[in-house]
Amino acid sequence: MTNVSKTCCGRFLPEFVRLFFPHIAAQLDCSHPHFLDKELFTQPREGVRKLLDLVVEVQRRDTGEPGLIHLEIQAYRAGLSGRRMYDCNTTLRHRHGQVVWSIVLYLREGGGTLSPRSYVERFVGEEVVRFRYWLVNLSRLEVREYEGVGNPLAGGLMALMRRGELGKVEHKLRCYERIMEWKRDETRREMLVDIVDTYLPLRGEEAAEFERRVRGREEEEMGKVVTQRELRGRPQGQQQALLRLMQRKFGELPREVEQRVRGLEDEEQLGVLLDRILFAESLRDMGLEEE
Repeated sequence: MTNVSKTCCGRFLPEFVRLFFPHIAAQLDCSHPHFLDKELFTQPREGVRKLLDLVVEVQRRDTGEPGLIHLEIQAYRAGLSGRRMYDCNTTLRHRHGQVVWSIVLYLREGGGTLSPRSYVERFVGEEVVRFRYWLVNLSRLEVREYEGVGNPLAGGLMALMRRGELGKVEHKLRCYERIMEWKRDETRREMLVDIVDTYLPLRGEEAAEFERRVRGREEEEMGKVVTQRELRGRPQGQQQALLRLMQRKFGELPREVEQRVRGLEDEEQLGVLLDRILFAESLRDMGLEEE
C-alpha cells in the first residue's frame, strides 16, 4: 500500500500507527521515518532467506531515542508464526542494537482482531522466553468502528473490513467518502482509491448503482475520481488495475511483463497478483520476471 509499499503502510506510516495504536502514536515521532531497505532474514531451522516487508526507524518524542518498527504484511494466515516473528525481532535487535516493535497485518483472514500476541518458550517446565507482538486483522475489524476516525488511511483499509449490515455499494461509497475528505496529497489519495477498487470490486447491477449514486451527488471531487477509473470486476479491469499499481510501484514496466499481464484471463490468478503487489519488492517477487 514509493509504491503501494513499504506498502500502503510505508507511505502511510504515521497514519497507520495513529489509526490502530493511538496510545503509542502519541509517544513516537513518525514524521521523518528512516526505511531500512533490503533487510534480509534467514530462518534458523529451515535456512530459508527472506526480505522483511517493512522495517523503519522512528524516534521517541520525549528522549529522541531511536527504535525500529517491523511490520509483516500477510494476505492470509498461512506461513507466519510467533516463532518466526520472534526470530525476526531478535535478528533485527542484534543487527541494529535497537528495540524492535513487531506487528503483523493480515489483509484477508488470520487470527484475532487487534490484539497483542505472545510467543513463549519453555525448558523443563520453566518459561525462558516470552516475546510479545501485535496483530492487526483487517478482515475481523468493523467498518462502523473506523469510518468516523478522521484518518485518511481508514478509508482505504475499510475496504478489507467487515461491513456488517452495509451493502457492498454503500460500503464502497463510505470508503470513498473518507478518502475524499483528505485533500492534501492527491498521489497518496489515489493509492488509497486503488486499494478500495482492488479489494472491493463491484459487478453488474452493483457497479451500475455505485456509478449512478456517485454521479448523482454534488461532491464534484468524488465524481471526478470515479470518471477517471474503471469499475473493477472483469479480467480486463483487473489487468488495468494490476498494471497501474505495478507502474506506480516499480516504474516503467518491460514490454514482456506488460504483455504477460494483458494475457492473463483467470480472475483468481489476477487476484493473487493484486494481493502480492502490496508487499512485493520487485517484479521478481511478483513472479513476473525471471531469476
